[in-house]
Amino acid sequence: MKILDSEIQRYFNTKNWKIALRYHDQDVVDEIVIRETVPGELYDIDAVVTVYGYKNRCSIVLNAEGILTDFSCECPYCEDQEIACGHIGVVLLIVYELEPKTFPFTYSPLEQRQDAFRRYLEQQMLERSRSFIDRYARKDLAKFQANTLLDKVQLRAHATFDQELTLDYKVGIQRYYVVRSIINFLDAIDRQQEVDYGRQLKFTHHIQAFDEAAQAQIHFLRQYVKEHESQYSYGYGSSRKQITIDKKSMDEFYELYSNDALDCIDLQFADEDSQEIGLRIDMQDDFFVITSLLSLDQLLQGETRWYYMENGILRRFSAELSEQMRDLLEELCADRQILIHKDDMIRFCSYVIPAIREYVHFEGISLETFMPYPMEIDCYVDVEDHGDISIRLLYHYEDSPSQYAFAPHADSSLELDHIREFIKTYASRIDADSHIAYIEEQAPYAQNFLKQGLDYMNQLCNVYISDAIRQMETPKKVHMNVGVRMKNRLLELDVTSIDIPKDELYSVMRSYRKKKRFHRLKNGDLIYLQSEGLQETDELLQQLHLTPQDLKSKTLEVDAYHAFQLDDFAEHSSHVDVSRETAFTAMMEQLRHVEAVQYPLDPHYEAILRDYQKIGYQWLKTMSAYGFGGILADDMGLGKTLQVIAMLESLHGGHDIPCSIVICPASLIYNWKDEIQKFSLDLHALCVQGTNTQRIQKLQELDKYDVIITSYDYIRRDYEHYASHSFTAILLDEAQYIKNHTTKNAMAVKQLKGSYRFALTGTPIENSLAELWSIFDFLMPGYLYNYHRFRELFEREIIKNGNEKAQSQLKRMVEPFILRRIKKDVLQDLPDKMEQVYFQEFSAEEKKIYYANLVSINQDLQKKMQMEEVDKFQVLAMMTRLREICCDARLLYENVTLPSTKLKGCMDLLLSARNSGRRVLLFSSFTSMLGLIEEQLRTENIRYLKLTGETKKELRHAYVEQFQNGEADVFLISLKAGGTGLNLTNAEIVIHYDPWWNLSAQNQATDRAYRIGQTKDVQVYKLIMKDSIEEKIMKLQERKHILSDTFINSSETSITSMSKDEIMDLFTMEPFEKEAL
Repeated sequence: MKILDSEIQRYFNTKNWKIALRYHDQDVVDEIVIRETVPGELYDIDAVVTVYGYKNRCSIVLNAEGILTDFSCECPYCEDQEIACGHIGVVLLIVYELEPKTFPFTYSPLEQRQDAFRRYLEQQMLERSRSFIDRYARKDLAKFQANTLLDKVQLRAHATFDQELTLDYKVGIQRYYVVRSIINFLDAIDRQQEVDYGRQLKFTHHIQAFDEAAQAQIHFLRQYVKEHESQYSYGYGSSRKQITIDKKSMDEFYELYSNDALDCIDLQFADEDSQEIGLRIDMQDDFFVITSLLSLDQLLQGETRWYYMENGILRRFSAELSEQMRDLLEELCADRQILIHKDDMIRFCSYVIPAIREYVHFEGISLETFMPYPMEIDCYVDVEDHGDISIRLLYHYEDSPSQYAFAPHADSSLELDHIREFIKTYASRIDADSHIAYIEEQAPYAQNFLKQGLDYMNQLCNVYISDAIRQMETPKKVHMNVGVRMKNRLLELDVTSIDIPKDELYSVMRSYRKKKRFHRLKNGDLIYLQSEGLQETDELLQQLHLTPQDLKSKTLEVDAYHAFQLDDFAEHSSHVDVSRETAFTAMMEQLRHVEAVQYPLDPHYEAILRDYQKIGYQWLKTMSAYGFGGILADDMGLGKTLQVIAMLESLHGGHDIPCSIVICPASLIYNWKDEIQKFSLDLHALCVQGTNTQRIQKLQELDKYDVIITSYDYIRRDYEHYASHSFTAILLDEAQYIKNHTTKNAMAVKQLKGSYRFALTGTPIENSLAELWSIFDFLMPGYLYNYHRFRELFEREIIKNGNEKAQSQLKRMVEPFILRRIKKDVLQDLPDKMEQVYFQEFSAEEKKIYYANLVSINQDLQKKMQMEEVDKFQVLAMMTRLREICCDARLLYENVTLPSTKLKGCMDLLLSARNSGRRVLLFSSFTSMLGLIEEQLRTENIRYLKLTGETKKELRHAYVEQFQNGEADVFLISLKAGGTGLNLTNAEIVIHYDPWWNLSAQNQATDRAYRIGQTKDVQVYKLIMKDSIEEKIMKLQERKHILSDTFINSSETSITSMSKDEIMDLFTMEPFEKEAL
């Protein structure tokens, strides 16, 4: 084979050929396979070139004359039959060098490199294995030699003392040889080397070759060298044959050679520790001179003990003497004597002499003249009116008057100073005028002082405690009582205690809120504020939005919606007695057993309502009767609208009362009117919509109607026009539209006035607890506190801290006001709903596009993640881009012309559905995607309808009727525009073309078909691209806790939030990187 230079010049520009040469030096060719397609005339060359982790597959066709007849490469730099890339060039260079003669021919340098590297690693491992085998062999030999010695080797120490103690060593059995280097001796033992000391001593230095005493000394020497490392570093200690016993090693030296190695050293040790030392005190001018009766040159100091060398015998002082005398002996050793001015002699005798007297015998002048007079110390402990603990510390001499120990010029003594310092460790402050120390009542260590501190002080002085302190030590518990009775639509409370006068309850609870431990009543009694009764009473007050200030009133009045909290409190309180009057008990019985309540129901509704809907009607009537609001949170498709219509009929039928208002999404205005006309007997409904002029005109006619229907958008613009009107009932359909309390939607509906307030929604919580608060703020303003307080008590505690107590309390508060039923519990005759994830894999071309975008997004995301706050909107844009590629690359790229893999799979489902006569609802978040699906439906002659946000409201109703009447096989629906308010029970298949992470929105969309009226099984498909962001979102949904389930029985919800790690996980390239490898 040959390659003509003219071919190189013809197809390679200067830049690409230079790149080829550089690639050649970098050894980037992984494989070359050459096949002889026409013997002796034509050759096919296939190669793989890897540059910067990206594999590029090349194909070259070369004839026998060396002419390139064809070439191609996956990279974008190769132009067919015009310009060849660097990958093609490097392959030609390698082929030119190889000069293949036989075919097929394979070149695989990667395998060669791997084989060479593997052989190198094997050789290294073999050498290391030989080395460690040799080490074991030496160890075994050394151990064998050590065990076969007839006599163990001994180690002898020779001690020399001349103001410091030094040791040198000899080693041997019968004849002893000098150890000339301690460090080399230890090293020989560590390495188990054989050492030749002389004609009679040559042995391997294994530790077992030495007797037990020698082994103990070797351990001591090792420890010594380690502690004196600087002396033996860098070769300085290799010639040292002796060691100096200093302060660091003295204690260990004495323990070793006075016990285990006593016979291995030429030094004697005293049998017992010395218990006394002699000192002499003399007077000289204005000074007292203290000297030692022992020779200071003979004193040796260890870390814990002192020692004395006397006539070749080493004595050790006792541990107590060493401890008490340390400072004094160190001073004597430093200056040979201690000088004390005569003015300091009294302090010396007050502080030093009592500490050392037991261990010293004195000679010289007498000290009696300077010893302090006996001091009597008294301590008085009491509780002040404000709750702080007061401590009065006094002292006196014999019959002299007492003086305050904390006064500026108070006397000193060892005992008094000790007590003063002990009190200061507890005292919060010391009053400069009264000289009294105070411990704050709420200080965490106040109880410790009472329980332990007083006992300790009683050992040092006379302690006197007041009756109040005794009460603090054995506190009296408080008994609380709460009476509850009905008063109109309010609850009246009476809070009392047999232990606290009524007029002092306020001040006691105020002290409790300030976290004080005790409170003194006017009669002098001390109340223990950590009582469970007070704790439970305060919790109740907080739940009812009451403060201690409210206790000043003769009676307390709270809104009736607190009845459930009071009833729960009465049932579960262990330390507060709650008495409930008969009317209150009857009301709670009715509220807790709504199914037993019998409000009149018109025979018309008796005939059309299902049993669970009748219970819903009774619940709505019961809540209305007591002035409560509530959330009807039934599963989608269970007829929430019909239950509300029945209630409205009962309110307005034959009664001259103000109209009610229904506020719903704009797309449901006509639906509500149709439902009222379809089911009600005599309700007159008005849709308030159209232009501003038209709406204002309609508002002038409110008195003619029982129910008006408008949208959130209209109410946001018109709420000021409703200011003078008070409605009978205000009803919010799809109440999640006010989930964000800061929006104009939420603020507008909360401005409306009405007697009853109800919310209808299948998803009271979609993303956060703040959404639940916003709905309750509409229903019963203030019940869940203001938002700042709610966030502090519940949202932050539950979401961030996982506080189960807060979670349980919030659940108990909201549960009575939410009625939630799901289909499988109440509709036994509803057919099955089967859900299936329909996975598909990218084609090779789609995978390239997806991967290229993923790489770009990752680079951008890494930069953004360095910022403290992640811009969620930018991240959402990145996610949307990848989702669109999953749907169909044509949504982003004009040069892509063919339908996507997902669209082809979707069409397979649609064709199969048509052939089997089953109608389909197809939902997508992207209206542009619905347009692409439309094209395919027209191509296949499949009848369809399409509903998006641009569809006029009038047409929505017409389209629904057409689909229900069988005039279309497929209904294309924008998820946002048609996910709610549609009844499409003629569909048997639901396809979510591009599932999003809002599970609630998906479930609502599915329930357009799976609802009352559906008689056939419903098949739900979620189309997911494998190894894509769609699959990752689905897995993230599975991992997330379902927040709503905690507070609303059997509810569905969406992902509540995303951490940085979760966001990064959505964009990982792991599947693609593994494939590249």
